[in-house]
Formats: sequence, structure tokens, C-alpha cells
Amino acid sequence: DALPIFLHSHKKYVSYVMLMNRGDCCGDRLSPFELSVDGKLCGGSQQSLDQGQTGLFHCGIEGSRVRIELPRKGIFTICGLEIFVD
Repeated sequence: DALPIFLHSHKKYVSYVMLMNRGDCCGDRLSPFELSVDGKLCGGSQQSLDQGQTGLFHCGIEGSRVRIELPRKGIFTICGLEIFVD
């Protein structure tokens, strides 16, 4: 399963992505995951965040679509997401 986020009709330079995992329950639903910009990985493959944890992932990639993807079928939830663009 995946969550695509479309930034704009024009490409943007994505510096960082901050992702917050749920703290109340179900934190295991997010891990492991892959974060990418236009198909190029940010911070490597198979990322993980513990329940209630926030992660800042360096991208340094120009693109128009950020994607959070699980390598398995199932439900995933996040608490928050910030995308830092230049």
C-alpha cells in the first residue's frame, strides 16, 4: 500500500521530509516503509519509526510526487507529515 502526495504541477526541490508515527496505538503499522520523490529513495530503503517517534529524512531530490510506501499489503497510519521544499 502507498500514499502518494502530489506537490505541484512543476517540480520542486525536496530537501527533507518529516514523518510522525502515531503515539497512541498501532505504531507498528508504519514500519518498515520506503520514502521516495519521483521514484528516487530518500534516506535509503526499509526505514522504520517506533511508535510516537518523529523522523527527519534527507531527500535532496527534485520532483513533483512524494510517496510513502509499505513493502507489504495492509493498513498503515501516520500522525503527521511535513515536506520541506526550496
